[in-house]
Amino acid sequence: VFFPGWLMARGGIGATAFLLMVWALQLLPLSMAMVLFYTFPVFAALFSVLLFKSRLTMISILWLGLTFLGVVVISGLRVGDNFFGMIIALIGGLLAGLTVAIIKELRYETGSVPIYFSLCAVGTLITAGPFLMNPQVPVTMMDWVLIAGTVITSFVGQMLMTHGFKFCQSWEGGMLLSTEVILTVMIGVFFFGDQLTLQFGIGSLLIFISVLAMQLGIKHQAP
Repeated sequence: VFFPGWLMARGGIGATAFLLMVWALQLLPLSMAMVLFYTFPVFAALFSVLLFKSRLTMISILWLGLTFLGVVVISGLRVGDNFFGMIIALIGGLLAGLTVAIIKELRYETGSVPIYFSLCAVGTLITAGPFLMNPQVPVTMMDWVLIAGTVITSFVGQMLMTHGFKFCQSWEGGMLLSTEVILTVMIGVFFFGDQLTLQFGIGSLLIFISVLAMQLGIKHQAP
């Protein structure tokens, strides 16, 4: 069942998920924060079934599990890290999964721009108070370049993601979004000199296998 309030819920829940992810990155190693946050495809699948009566087959659950395993392998999940930070990252993943499920449902009746604007509008309201209490503005030219780059790439990425959910299930889109882990590591390799390891190769292969199998399954089921 669709409720008009889902549009504002998408903005509030999505903004909260993003803020929790940033908070988790401050509390945990990058690999730990990413693997916990990228549990969101699993939560997206669960919320789609519970809230929007989507159908999820056993083979779909298998590909979801394989995707999550690939993220774990790439990120190198470790025990003994900050437990509070782990909880924050996991809650962020849960809310991100709910956001993905809502976006998919909204795409039946709403365009990409209003959906994205809801994130900007509610996110601005959420962050306005903390910013006004401790305002910080860019100082150097490099600061402005980094901020401009972040704004442009985030806008393009959000618009493409939102538009794409018109053509796939929420859990399918979540699996595809998990490739962000691979892309993040690749940027680190090419631009920041990070080492390309066997661990990364195995994790990448697991994710690509699950995504490829999912796409082949969709084509096979298509009339």
